[in-house]
Amino acid sequence: MLINVYCDGSCSNTLFKGIGGWAYLITGFNIRMENSGTMIDTTNNRMEIEAVIQGLKQLVETKHLYPEGSEITIFSDSELVIRSLSEKWQQKKNYDKWYELINLINDLTQVGFIVKAKWVKAHDKDQLNIYVDKLATDAKKKLINQIIQRVNTVYISTLEKEIVNGLKRI
Repeated sequence: MLINVYCDGSCSNTLFKGIGGWAYLITGFNIRMENSGTMIDTTNNRMEIEAVIQGLKQLVETKHLYPEGSEITIFSDSELVIRSLSEKWQQKKNYDKWYELINLINDLTQVGFIVKAKWVKAHDKDQLNIYVDKLATDAKKKLINQIIQRVNTVYISTLEKEIVNGLKRI
């Protein structure tokens, strides 16, 4: 039986450039695990890689739940991630993330897992890819909303102080 790891990353390229989200969904052996998170000062490629890292970290932590020799298939809509894993593309950036990712794969293969990577078309027919895309995007949007709320709170607080100080001068 297979263990499927669906991963996706998302990064804002607008006013909130550098705010990113990642997500994974693991299925197999009647087990379903998912998680998402965020980072700041990041890129879309880093979020795509981070999604895989987080999914594989979860598998390393829970490897006792799966039979030795199980096949893990990483699904991603990032050609960079999939080709880097399956075709051994040479990396020119994000060395820290690639190093972490390769070490996680090595950890899993050393205890008998077989790790493969498969590309899926983004925003197409694969419902699990669409699902993790939504998780990653929602995580990113939540962080953006928290930042907006914080900025609004600071702005309103500053404005209130200026009004009070202005009234004191009257």
